[in-house]
Amino acid sequence: FGKVNWVVPKESKYQGNDSGEKRMFFLAGHNNLYLAGVPTEASWKLSADPSYFYYCANETIHGIEVDDIPAVVPKDVPIVCDMSSNFLTRPFDITKFSVVFASAQKNFGISGVVLVIIRKDLVGKNTNKSIPLILDYKIQIDNGSMYNTPPTFAIYIASKMFAWIKQQGGLKAINERSDEKSSLVYQTIEQSNGFYVNFVEKKYRSRTNIPFRIVTSGVPDEKLETLFIKEAIQSNMIELKGHRAVGGIRVSLYNGISVEEAKKLVNFMSTFQTNNS
Repeated sequence: FGKVNWVVPKESKYQGNDSGEKRMFFLAGHNNLYLAGVPTEASWKLSADPSYFYYCANETIHGIEVDDIPAVVPKDVPIVCDMSSNFLTRPFDITKFSVVFASAQKNFGISGVVLVIIRKDLVGKNTNKSIPLILDYKIQIDNGSMYNTPPTFAIYIASKMFAWIKQQGGLKAINERSDEKSSLVYQTIEQSNGFYVNFVEKKYRSRTNIPFRIVTSGVPDEKLETLFIKEAIQSNMIELKGHRAVGGIRVSLYNGISVEEAKKLVNFMSTFQTNNS
């Protein structure tokens, strides 16, 4: 398999690098609630001869988004990027990447389908016989993505989302919409005088996943967070509980969430703070 340089959070049990440690190079991450971000690139210990460099453009648990390819990656190393949670939320230069993949259920559809973009010159290069046929990109391409029975309804929903994105004005408009939604939430957090706290360095703050804690006396208040989630449900706002690895509250602002819905949330946040300060 060769070596792989990859960027993962320190919650390695979710990334599977224990089982692949012989061929995967654990690179960088964080596991500190009070300082979440990406270690300086100068501290990264890169393999000298990697088969490719892998990173996730938006890490959903802690809410960390990497806007561009890390500068330390040599130009001749293929770049593989998981864009599942921020794909089609902004324009990006596809020519910089060798492989981009994204599952549909966050920004352009429902579970059951994955979109893969791969550089043509890479197709068919891998002759490893241990790769299942269904995961061989050349076979998928040669069969029009229908080597197996395709998930027709999931593909249909994705086509509807693609059409909707075009109707909204394309990725430029969606990018502006993503900025507006996330800015509403971050501004509410920052103007709460420490009642709501996001622990991610500003330059790495995700626009699609915003985790935060309700803090009293300098520590997260789980009772208030539970009450927040309960009252949010009563206001028809669901799935706001943070990931079990970090707790707290997490707001997901995928393409299906409107600016009006983001405004409803921040109004709720302000009212909740007033009632519980």
